[in-house]
Amino acid sequence: MSKDEQTRNEKGKKETEEISDQEKAIWGVRGKKYGIYLFAVALAGWTLAAYDYNLLVLALPNVSQALHLTSTQVGLLGTAISLAAIFVPMMMGWLMDSRGRRFVWMLCLLIAALATGFTAIVQNYYELMLVRIIASSFGLSELGASITIVNESVGPKLRGWIYSWVQGGWPLGVFLASAIYLLFIPLGWRIVFVIGVIPLLVVAIGRYYIKDPERFENLKKIRNLL
Repeated sequence: MSKDEQTRNEKGKKETEEISDQEKAIWGVRGKKYGIYLFAVALAGWTLAAYDYNLLVLALPNVSQALHLTSTQVGLLGTAISLAAIFVPMMMGWLMDSRGRRFVWMLCLLIAALATGFTAIVQNYYELMLVRIIASSFGLSELGASITIVNESVGPKLRGWIYSWVQGGWPLGVFLASAIYLLFIPLGWRIVFVIGVIPLLVVAIGRYYIKDPERFENLKKIRNLL
């Protein structure tokens, strides 16, 4: 272990010791301030996963007209997205256990944001299918990463209640997507997807300050000893 890592660990341990047992029971070992920040970032992330997914649903008639898509192609697009949404979250689950919860949490939203941005410049059906498979499957992987990091970080007393609020981000995302669509569709569907990148990137940057749960950090220490 490097000197910097040792210093960070000692600092984190000191901060943890200063938090009351009652606060830990609700917000976890890192305290109320960190717990609320984690909750806000998780809620925003799941809201934006729903937002990104539903941007395509709302803009699909405009996209279909512009790219001259048939009803068969639209149906196949939805099927391909759904199939990818089975396997990509599984891969992200494995990566969470090997690389860390925080790493995957940031990765999912960053990739979804980039793919959403690339949606604005697609020129044909196959390009659209590729970027939307990436955007939607990584966006939906947000749920598994979010459940894991929040439930491992907050205390047991209100864990279910806290995460139920995070889950409420889906209808919020639908509302946000509808608002963005109505405001910007007069400028064209491509602008809708360009605007869609901004909040995704903001939340992904906000996750820089999130830490892996203490449970996972302890697991890493055990692995290093083996």
